[in-house]
Amino acid sequence: MSKSKVTIYDVSSKLGVSTATVNRVLNNKPNVSEKTRNRVLEAIKEMGYRPSRAASSLSRAPVNISVIISTSIDAFIDEVRKGAEKSFDELSDFGLRGEFVLVDNTQSVTQFLQAMYNCAENGTDAQILIPPREEDIVKDAMEDLSKRGIKFGVGISTIESKSNYVNIVRNGEAAGAMAAEMLSYMLSSGDKVAIVTGNSLMSVHASTVKGFNEFIAHTSLVNTGVYEHRDDPELGSWVAERIVRDHPDIKGIYIGTANSVTFCKKMDELGYGRKVKIIASDIFSEIAELMDEGLVQASIFQDPFRVGKLLVRFMYEHIAEGKRLENRDVLLDPQIILNSNKNLFLNSTRGFYEQEMMKPF
Repeated sequence: MSKSKVTIYDVSSKLGVSTATVNRVLNNKPNVSEKTRNRVLEAIKEMGYRPSRAASSLSRAPVNISVIISTSIDAFIDEVRKGAEKSFDELSDFGLRGEFVLVDNTQSVTQFLQAMYNCAENGTDAQILIPPREEDIVKDAMEDLSKRGIKFGVGISTIESKSNYVNIVRNGEAAGAMAAEMLSYMLSSGDKVAIVTGNSLMSVHASTVKGFNEFIAHTSLVNTGVYEHRDDPELGSWVAERIVRDHPDIKGIYIGTANSVTFCKKMDELGYGRKVKIIASDIFSEIAELMDEGLVQASIFQDPFRVGKLLVRFMYEHIAEGKRLENRDVLLDPQIILNSNKNLFLNSTRGFYEQEMMKPF
């Protein structure tokens, strides 16, 4: 491994300790056991790690990152925020400072843009955006603010712009294909299926629909089309009613966003709860309960915690160390959640942040 490429993250990953612990050792700070301190020092010597000048001077020049989130499904957004908070905590000794601005997605895009400009006026160095569906309008604001030297990263969705350093998003096309394949195993030839998404104009939703449609086309299932709920829980109930009205003989549904709960409960209320095979997205306590009740057969994990964590880390590395990614689009591999393994995912999301914070150095 080349010395110039070794980072503090490489050291922490090798040892299984936090970057904050490595930083404490590098700066001879307390609250690190002697055993851990010696392990870190040995790894630093072995790997040839050298702190960058930018990182060494952070105490004189703090880095400020604003995380601006268009809120939708509370449980999903809460995981994104916890992931970002984890990285802020790990890098706080390096002078990283963060703030969160939550914008109700039922408001106009103007509210989101106003938050971007307000953060810029307050002196932020970078903005991490979980944008609303009006991606083109947000893109224009990013390109305008980038003229002031502000860096950008985008999560959950993708925005293709020179002003954007990184997009971190699940591999929607793979997720859609995986859901279609699972339904093909669960159902019989000629059975009707549908995909429910947020807004097919958004890049991540469009890729999920594409993956689903392309796989279904090669099966014996009948694809009845795409239904949108705009990630609005109330619209989720309305979409359930519409699908049942349009296709009373529907047999399988893939919900390609985290807005699953109200939809599934409405399907149950309509008498379709256990008649239709449903593939959901992500895993929260309410979705786990739906799986226990047999209203959801499987879910596809998007890992929102990791999205938030990586966005902050990558933006920090870019600003403080001048690091550049080979590919601006970072796709997270989707994973299948079944009733038999759902607790593994629940433990890795719901309690991960608290468990990490309680670990001794």
